Amino acid sequence: MHTKALGAMIVAAVCSALLGACGGIHPSRTALAPPAAPACQSRNYGTVTFQNQSKTATQTVLVNGVRTCVLPPGHSLDVHLKAGVSDTVRFYVTNTATIACGDAPLKLARCQTRLFYCAYP
Repeated sequence: MHTKALGAMIVAAVCSALLGACGGIHPSRTALAPPAAPACQSRNYGTVTFQNQSKTATQTVLVNGVRTCVLPPGHSLDVHLKAGVSDTVRFYVTNTATIACGDAPLKLARCQTRLFYCAYP
């Protein structure tokens, strides 16, 4: 009879050890923290992809009259802009006064992604 009781105690001890080692139910554990907000949300920006679809001309992109990037033919670049602000985009043929694509309005919402491209010439 002692053998059965000893066997039951060993089984109970092994089960208890296994459940504890495998993350059994612990009332003292707290819930996981919610995931962090995406950077675009916490920093209040949207993303615009500027793309040069010209086969021959390098293009300079201006946002509100400020040179933002220079794109060789077939290239693109992601740029973060403050959300909720009205901007104006213009593409020039680089190193000229030639407007390739001009004065397009742009207003990004928070975390919004847009594509602006120019295929001139």
